[in-house]
Amino acid sequence: MAKSKAGSTYIGVGGWNFAPWRGTFYPKGLTQSQELHFAGRQLTSTEINSTFYGLQKPAVLKRWRDHARTLARHGDVYFYFISGAKVRNPLAARALIAAL
Repeated sequence: MAKSKAGSTYIGVGGWNFAPWRGTFYPKGLTQSQELHFAGRQLTSTEINSTFYGLQKPAVLKRWRDHARTLARHGDVYFYFISGAKVRNPLAARALIAAL
């Protein structure tokens, strides 16, 4: 019987901008602009599901990329994951890949 290799488990969420989380998961007083960073410090992955609903501005995509790089520089393992089924059209997919 072949030995199995140990893997890694990444715990994350399908987004991060949810009003009901404010004051429960997110501490009271945390601004909306700080929510992604806070979630990134608590979890190891976040799904970018807004790509399903439309194209994102390059500045937004670069901000997400820079956020993940900042966490990585501090020793945190952090992933954004994008489900191929959630990218509704090829233009959105190309824009996303080019920005990241």
